[in-house]
Amino acid sequence: MPRIRPIPLWQAALARQLQGLGYRAICANRPPHPMTLGNCISANPLGRWLVAIGLTQLAALSQTAGSDTTVELRGRVTNWTGQPLAGAVVAFQPREGVTTADLLSAPPHETDAEGRFAINVPALTKPGSAKPRLVVVSRGMAAREPALASFEAINARTKGLDGRLRKPVDLGDIKLIRGTRLFGRVRDTDGRPVPGVNIVAKDLLDGHKLLRGTPLHCVCRAKSNDSGIFELPATLPNAVQLTVVAPNYLRQQIAPVAVGTPLEITLTPGGTIAGRALDDSGSGVAGAQVRAEYERRGPVTTTHTAADGSFALPLEYAGRYRLRIDADGQLDDETDEENPRLKGHSPVLEGSQENLELTVEPPANEKKLEKIRIRAVLADSGAPINNFRAAGVWHQFASNNNNYLEYLFARALPNSKPARTGVAEIAAPATNSTNGILRVLAEGFAPATKRDVDWEKPDEPTEKLEVVIEMVPQSTASGTVVDAQTGQPLAGAKVWAIPRADVTQGLYNQNSPTPADAVTTGPDGKFVLTQLGEGEWQALVHVADRPTVAPVDFDLEQTEHRTDLAIQVLAGTTVQGRITGINIADGSKVFLHRLPRMNFGINSGLMSVRPTQIARQLLDADGAFRFDGIPRGQYVLAMNVPAKPRCGPGITLPIEPLRVRGKGLQGDFDASEDVPGQISGIVRFPQIGIPFDRLVVVARQIADRNGTALAIGRNNYTGPRSFVGPDGRFALTTTRGRYLLALIDLSTNLVLAHTTEPIPSHGSADCEVSIPLTQVRVVLAPESVDGPMALVDRIEVRLQHEGDNQAAKLLNANINRDYGCGIDVPPGVSEVTLALPPGRAVILARNNIVRLHLGNNFYNQPPLGDSELEIDSAADSGAECVLTVSEPPEVPGDNGNANQGLPEADK
Repeated sequence: MPRIRPIPLWQAALARQLQGLGYRAICANRPPHPMTLGNCISANPLGRWLVAIGLTQLAALSQTAGSDTTVELRGRVTNWTGQPLAGAVVAFQPREGVTTADLLSAPPHETDAEGRFAINVPALTKPGSAKPRLVVVSRGMAAREPALASFEAINARTKGLDGRLRKPVDLGDIKLIRGTRLFGRVRDTDGRPVPGVNIVAKDLLDGHKLLRGTPLHCVCRAKSNDSGIFELPATLPNAVQLTVVAPNYLRQQIAPVAVGTPLEITLTPGGTIAGRALDDSGSGVAGAQVRAEYERRGPVTTTHTAADGSFALPLEYAGRYRLRIDADGQLDDETDEENPRLKGHSPVLEGSQENLELTVEPPANEKKLEKIRIRAVLADSGAPINNFRAAGVWHQFASNNNNYLEYLFARALPNSKPARTGVAEIAAPATNSTNGILRVLAEGFAPATKRDVDWEKPDEPTEKLEVVIEMVPQSTASGTVVDAQTGQPLAGAKVWAIPRADVTQGLYNQNSPTPADAVTTGPDGKFVLTQLGEGEWQALVHVADRPTVAPVDFDLEQTEHRTDLAIQVLAGTTVQGRITGINIADGSKVFLHRLPRMNFGINSGLMSVRPTQIARQLLDADGAFRFDGIPRGQYVLAMNVPAKPRCGPGITLPIEPLRVRGKGLQGDFDASEDVPGQISGIVRFPQIGIPFDRLVVVARQIADRNGTALAIGRNNYTGPRSFVGPDGRFALTTTRGRYLLALIDLSTNLVLAHTTEPIPSHGSADCEVSIPLTQVRVVLAPESVDGPMALVDRIEVRLQHEGDNQAAKLLNANINRDYGCGIDVPPGVSEVTLALPPGRAVILARNNIVRLHLGNNFYNQPPLGDSELEIDSAADSGAECVLTVSEPPEVPGDNGNANQGLPEADK
């Protein structure tokens, strides 16, 4: 069955360009349909030449004045030290089809002498994985696809009526790091070259389970030629992950890849999964999302059904899989009801499939079929109120804690759907919570709350509980915001009201941002707060560059209109100066942390000194900074020094404690004694060695108060780090203190060693990490001779190093908990060689069977096989571990029964 997919925007535009440049000539006068574009171009040199022209013309089109369907992206491209990169390529491209080499040979847009660019791109509502991407690349540097989080962060005022962004978006500096070129070749199992293979090289550290940090999104894309050879012209020199995808072949992931890694890739033939998604009447369901989830871990292709419900997916991994289908409900104008989300799944399948017919329907526990109707009426006359919003809280704790109740309503009501024709519908509660509270908001009326609403599941899905809520006209509160010293009105202040918090209960909205419906004061400083009701209230105000104002309490009677609120705002002080005595690296930031009021106990001990960050900014090149609107109080001035590329989140240096008074503070702050230190060293393997390019050293600071190391956990390696060089050397930038070092193998995600003696970092320190490794050959074998064996896609190793008891807790933890990491086991491989340090190891065989389950038990899964062994530090001939693997485990169905939903032949 043919796969139906939408035509990419760039491809359609390019087709129109090529039509005027000889498109009919290269396509033998066939109709200029974009879907045939790729075949025409790949078969004709003229077509490849026209692509370059077409991309250039598209670049020119992108520079035309922005319209209601485009938004301008601005920014500057620099190297990691802040030097502008002229001639860097900037493009907004689809994720498939255009390689990094294509962009370098035919740049859609290039930066100017100062590294700046401004391009118009299609307006997006929310950039996602299916949307085009921004690509930035320069020769000699690693290509990047920076995340466009700035799109979603822009205030709603920049959007048009249809939600598309209009105003220019400044992406700031986009920094590139040094890159390299990698070459490889792709063949099939018969040794023949495979052309047209898509190869994507990404940073292995992005999203790494141990070495967490800010992702750089370094991505380089290539396609193999007729000889199966591919070039990655702008990728990273080490710690690279390759994803290899080709039609009719199984997907592969290869990591870690570095300069010198042989890239001879063999692809295994795959297949296709095709069928139709049907509703309960047998009609095709259009636009449903379809994906396959496999026993083998890795990314998968997602598609959407065509108008007749048909779909086609590539078979991407060996092993079992289950299809999952998800379709949004569509609006039915005749019944004025919203159909529930339709979901469906296949039985557990294996291999290629054709002509599948899968039914989608509302899940059995779908609550959208069970709703509560809410009608709002005038309290005195019963007349209906048509326009309102409603929300419900079904939470016993909220019934007894008013602060929490208000917190939940403040989150739920702005996102609730407005009533249609005087009726609002909210989701029914969970079956274990049947008593709740309803609230209605309507313009011109006081909030109406109805408590102790009981709900029972109806006998028929079409039956709905209907609740009538009476409303009364609103109360209002008005007043003026003024400067506390001069009494002058303040324009532009944001004012809003919330129910007064109960001081005997917890607070749940201390850090809530200014709400979108806050009132803005005019030139006279006046404001009017509406939609209030009888009760106790608090007025809150936010004024840019001024200290936070304490809430103003006020009471209201029913339909009362107060006009006497006066809110005084203190003028913030200024803290400014210059940090001296230290090199100001590009991207360095200065922070101002506010300390809570110091409380001294009977023994004069200082209590509660946890800092709260209230301001931060980039430092000027000369170290200058300025903070405005700072309230009086105690502060700590700190500086963040960015790390080298891919070497952690940077380090924070405490510079000076400050006491800010009414006149503010100004001066130079000498940081010469706070200059970061360096720990350098060398890694040695006295027995068996492994490639240095897959090793990373991480510094872990020791707590000063008791001299013990910070917790050594699987996910606590976020400190400064360094790659190990070709000569075994490393260098870490650290703050003053004492550190332990950990050595991590990126190919296995194992901590091979960590130092036991603290290393001081006061200037420069040098050390040696010597690791005696032993080769352990892990052999996978079935439980019974010639019997079936479950698919194993990774081996997890839990290590307790020799003489170290801190890892015992993890080693002896529940082995049924799958951490989702380990050493990859390629398809068909039954032996894996590991390099392990002396100590005790537990070796576990894992796969992704949980993805086939229909329940939510994603982690607590018994391993397919496990073995424990002691590793001898003196052994140099290697050891062998036979890991007995169970039969393919059964897959529970909807009700937990094993094998439910399996075809008869597989039961």
